[in-house]
Amino acid sequence: MDYCAVQVSKNIVESEELKIDPESCQIGVGKTMKLTPIFTPEDTTDKSVKWESSNTKIVTVDKKGRIKGIKPGNAVITCTAQDGDNSYLSMVVGDVATIVPTIRPKEATYGVVWESEDPTIAVVDKQSGRVTALKAGDTQIKAKAEDSSGVEAICVVHVRNPVAITNIQVSESEVVMVPGEEKTVSFTILPAGYTDKYVWSSDNPVVASVNRTTGLITARALGTANITILADSGRTASVKIYVVGLSKTSLTLERYTSTLISLEVYGASKADLDVRWYSDNERIAQVQNGRITGKALGTTYVYAVVNGRRLACRVTVEKIRR
Repeated sequence: MDYCAVQVSKNIVESEELKIDPESCQIGVGKTMKLTPIFTPEDTTDKSVKWESSNTKIVTVDKKGRIKGIKPGNAVITCTAQDGDNSYLSMVVGDVATIVPTIRPKEATYGVVWESEDPTIAVVDKQSGRVTALKAGDTQIKAKAEDSSGVEAICVVHVRNPVAITNIQVSESEVVMVPGEEKTVSFTILPAGYTDKYVWSSDNPVVASVNRTTGLITARALGTANITILADSGRTASVKIYVVGLSKTSLTLERYTSTLISLEVYGASKADLDVRWYSDNERIAQVQNGRITGKALGTTYVYAVVNGRRLACRVTVEKIRR
C-alpha cells in the first residue's frame, strides 16, 4: 500500500504554531533588522527554521532571520519550522492561497484530503488545498493522506483584518532624467502594518515607463511624464519626470569664437526648471546661458545642472584657421 511517509520520535515536543515578530515592518535601503520566530508551545524541541524572501532584489534574509533592504518595494519573508511538515501562512481577510503538499515517497499513488479546523476563519477546498480567508483569527489546515495510514500535515493559518493605506509620501516630487536612464524613487507608506496593495503607472510611457510592481522608472524619450503610485484605498502620490538632453554633447570650436547649445525639454517650459551652467576649466572655455566661448587651446567639459542633474558637453578648442 502506498502512503505518505512521516517520522515519529519519542519525547519530542513538536511546534503547533509558528509566527514571526514583527509580522510586518518597514526597512530603509541599506538598513538591517532582525526577525524573531515565535513558537507555540514555548518548549518546542526543535526550533530550527528556514528563512526565505519572495524577492531578494528588494529584501534579503539570512539564516538567522536578519533582513536587509536592497531597494524600494515589497517582499514577503517566510519562516518555516524544520521539526516536521507544519508550515505557516499569513493571510488577509478576502485573500485566496493554495497550499502545496510534499508527498513522500514521490511515487505514492494516494493523494491528500484537506480540511479546516475552523472554517469560519478560513475554508479550504478538500481536493485542491485552495484556502480562502474569511475573518480574523487563527486556524489549522490539515492535509490527510487518502490511504489508511493516518499520516497528516498541518499548516497554521493566521488571518488578519485588512488595514488600508492612509498616506503615501515620495522622496522627490520632480526628477530629471536622460533617455536610457533608470531610477527608483524612495517612498514611505503608512501605517506600517498596511495590507493594501499598490501599483505604479505612467501617464506618458512613451517618455517614461514604470514597472507596475517595483516602481523602476525608465526614461525613453525627451518630454515629461507623471509617475503615480496608487493604493487600493485610493491614496496616491506622484512624481513629475522631466526627460531632458543637450542639443550637443560634444563640439569643436576655434579659439575666441562662440557657439550656442541649448537644453532640450518637451512638454514643459524651461522656466519650470532650475538650470545652471558652468565650465570645468574657464581658461579653455567659458559658458553663459548655454553660449560657449573658446579661450585657450585644449579640451574641457561644460555642464548644465538641471534641478541638480548634471548634463555634460565635451568642448575642444582649436587654433584659429587661416
